[in-house]
Formats: sequence, structure tokens, C-alpha cells
Amino acid sequence: MLFTWCNPIISYVNKTNNLQHACQCTEMEEKDSTSNLTSRIVHNFDNMINASNFNYRWGIVKLMMVTFKIEIILIILLGCLIELLSLGTVFLTSFFVDWIKDEDSTTLVGFAYVLSLSGLLIVTLVFRQQYFMYGKVIGINVRKAICGMIYK
Repeated sequence: MLFTWCNPIISYVNKTNNLQHACQCTEMEEKDSTSNLTSRIVHNFDNMINASNFNYRWGIVKLMMVTFKIEIILIILLGCLIELLSLGTVFLTSFFVDWIKDEDSTTLVGFAYVLSLSGLLIVTLVFRQQYFMYGKVIGINVRKAICGMIYK
């Protein structure tokens, strides 16, 4: 009887402790990723300054391109894939319109066009969502790296 009214209090304390632990883990991971980004940028910046043809005007752009080149290449490739899938949707739609105009065609072909068009639109939607998410993550990482360089 005594423990029944204590259970909500105990569960609240456990949830609070778990939440604090999760926040601490997130902060530690964020500090680690920020210091990793900052160290990559500082290393690339030192290499760029020691080069003989360093240009101060385009230095920050070149620094970001050197530091995030793999991420930028991957996001460009994903964007090209999305555009190719969108182009496939246009072609499939034109085939579907031709099927509608043809009076002698079977309904099975129409169902195949509709299912393939729906599948292609869903795949394009998922890839486009990933594209925007990766773009935002890269933007956040660039901001974190610049702020880390400023305050280091």
C-alpha cells in the first residue's frame, strides 16, 4: 500500500535522470563532432595559408569546399539522381497519356503504368526528403565549424 503512491514519484525521478543522461550524451557527442570539424578546418586552413598562392578573397569558400568535399559531392550526386527520377516520371506520364488515347489497349498495361508511376513518385519523394535533410545537416555542420573556428 505504501509503495503504490510512491510509484509515480519514482517513475518521475527515473524519467528525469534518464532525460538528464540523454542530454549529457547529446552534449558530449555535439562537442566531439564540433571539435572534429574544427580540427579538420584548422588543419586545412593551415595547409592553405602555407601555400604560395593563397587568395584571401576566396579563402573561406575554398576552405569549406576542401573540408566538406565528400559531403558536397554526395549531395550533388543525390540531386542528379532525383532529377533523373523526375525526368523518368515525365516520360512515364507521356506513355500513360498515350495509353489513354489508344482505344485498343488492355487495362493491365494501364494498371502497370499507374503502379510504376506511383512507385516512381514515392521513391522520388523519399530521395528528395533525404536530399533536403542532408543539405540542412551540411549547413549546420558548416555553421558549427565556422563558430568553432571563431571561438577557438
